[in-house]
Amino acid sequence: MNIYLIGFMAAGKSTIGPHLATALGWRFVDSDDELERSTGRTIESLIQHEGERAFRSYESDVLKKLSEGDQQVIAVGGGGPTIEANWDVFNRGISIYMKISPETLIQRLKHAKRPLLDGLDDAQRAARIRAMLEQRAPCYQRADIEIDAEGELKLIIKNIQRQVAACKL
Repeated sequence: MNIYLIGFMAAGKSTIGPHLATALGWRFVDSDDELERSTGRTIESLIQHEGERAFRSYESDVLKKLSEGDQQVIAVGGGGPTIEANWDVFNRGISIYMKISPETLIQRLKHAKRPLLDGLDDAQRAARIRAMLEQRAPCYQRADIEIDAEGELKLIIKNIQRQVAACKL
């Protein structure tokens, strides 16, 4: 059994994930890091040179490979849940939507270097974040558990642990 943390970029998956894994006595894996390690290229380079579609294909391959492991907390890239085939992987474990308000995401991503937001001014960046979040929300909402990922880290971890325990791992 694995736990898949899904949600928009900067939702806290890679921050909360290691703490959750430690609390559970499990291993933490960031699918973006694994993708970069397996391809020998950065996500930015993959998207820039091969396009988002090729990047998503690599991402799906990495998620399938990671799903072969057990007792892992896996942070999934923000667009991963938009690929239908990835739900075959998520459905073999517990998926958790790390929900963050658009305002918080806009603040967190204001100066972040992200391929899908690069080259945009503040207003364009905010509009793109809102549009992408609205488009992806139905995919994220398919998760087994939805967590308010804003607030104190310890409380978020406890809330996740409580809801995961209710799923009877």
